[in-house]
Amino acid sequence: MKRYSLLINTYCMKFLFKTLLLILIIVPSFSFGSVFEKAQSNQKKIKTEYLYGELILDVTASNLVKRGVELKVKRDQLQTSLVRVLEPSNLKGYVLLSQSSQTGARKQWLYSPSNNKTKRLVGSMQTARFLGSEFRYEDFLPLYQSQKVVLLKSESTPQVSVYKVGLQDTYSKVWIDAHKLVVVKVDVYEKALLKRQLEFLNFKKVNGFWRPFLLKAKNSLTNKESHLILSQVKLNQPISTKDMQPQGLSR
Repeated sequence: MKRYSLLINTYCMKFLFKTLLLILIIVPSFSFGSVFEKAQSNQKKIKTEYLYGELILDVTASNLVKRGVELKVKRDQLQTSLVRVLEPSNLKGYVLLSQSSQTGARKQWLYSPSNNKTKRLVGSMQTARFLGSEFRYEDFLPLYQSQKVVLLKSESTPQVSVYKVGLQDTYSKVWIDAHKLVVVKVDVYEKALLKRQLEFLNFKKVNGFWRPFLLKAKNSLTNKESHLILSQVKLNQPISTKDMQPQGLSR
C-alpha cells in the first residue's frame, strides 16, 4: 500500500504528517475494529491543520542537516496536504502538494523555486526520498480508498491495538493507542521484509485532540533515521482553497 498515507492520518499528520503524516483509511465494520473506526472518526473532526517544525535528515550523522518546514492539511471533498520549506535560504519556497479524492485519485506536484517550475510527480517519483530524508514523497499522500484491515489479536493489548493493513506481501502493521485514538507506530513491509519504521511521539493535547510533536522515519535496511520535530500545531483554522492548488505554489 502507499504507506505513510497511513501515516498522515495521524499526521499525519499524517498528518500526516499524517500527517503528517496522516492516516485516512476507510475501514469495513468488524467486531474488534472499534478502535480503528473511532480513531478514523476522531481524525475527521479535524478539518485543517497548520504544523511548523524542523526536519533533521539523518540523526545518525555526525553533522546534522536540518530543514525548517511548514505543513498545511485541509480535509473536505479533497484531502490536501502542503509542505513548504522555510529554510535554509537556498531551498526556501520548495513546495510539495498532495491531493487525494474519495474516488481514489491521488496526485502530487513539486514546485522548485530555482527554476520557478511546478512538475507532477507520478509512479516511482513518489517513492523517492523527500529532501534526502527517510520520509518519502508518497508519505504525504492521504489515503481515501479501502484497504484490507485485519486485527492482530496476538500482538494487541488493552492499551494498544495492532492491525495489518494492505496486501499479503506489501503491507503495514499499524499500532493505535486505544485511549488517545491515535496511531503511534507503523511498520512498512515489502515482500514480507521490514523496510521502514514510522513512529509518532511526544503527544500533546491541542484543542482537545492528541497530536504528535515528534515523527520518526527509520530505514530498517540502512538504520538511517529522520526526525520531524514540531514546534507549533494549530487545528481547525481557516485555510484558503486557492493556497492548496498547483497554480498557487510559487507564492
